[in-house]
Amino acid sequence: MPNLQITHRALTSEEIDLCIQALKETPNITGYTKQEWQNFGKVFVAKVNSELVAVAVNVEISKHWEELAVLIVLEKFRGRGLGKTLFNLALQDILGRKKNAYTTSRNPIVLNLMKQSGFKFTSLFQLPLPITFFNLRFIYSLYRLQEFLRKQKAFPGQPAFEYGVKFYS
Repeated sequence: MPNLQITHRALTSEEIDLCIQALKETPNITGYTKQEWQNFGKVFVAKVNSELVAVAVNVEISKHWEELAVLIVLEKFRGRGLGKTLFNLALQDILGRKKNAYTTSRNPIVLNLMKQSGFKFTSLFQLPLPITFFNLRFIYSLYRLQEFLRKQKAFPGQPAFEYGVKFYS
């Protein structure tokens, strides 16, 4: 893709607003508050001609685990391999720091990337304990609860989320 630039940095306030809006338009990610986005620190940011096109976010779960928490490609830039590129960068970032990786999705494209990358699929109730505790803290958010309920209504009939882990080896 011409003029594609990928950096690993904090997002600007305007970029955060774009990400929040994009996540509101997908059934596949519950979302994060603006404050949470500001606290993410370094994020993989893809731009074309200075325009934000895609983002991947890794979130620390524990000493040994990290979640690939967000992978979003803005709609008009989908189908160009950006999601795969950012997924692979984010995963290599996790594994390069000798951590195990966790992610969850119901997006068929992301599920395929997980399979191709060697993630082991498991049930919500069989996830390692640090991930279970992390998920419990994650869902304990009025913002996420409201978004979950809004998305249930706005996007009926969605498949269940699948959970994947990849152990650093």
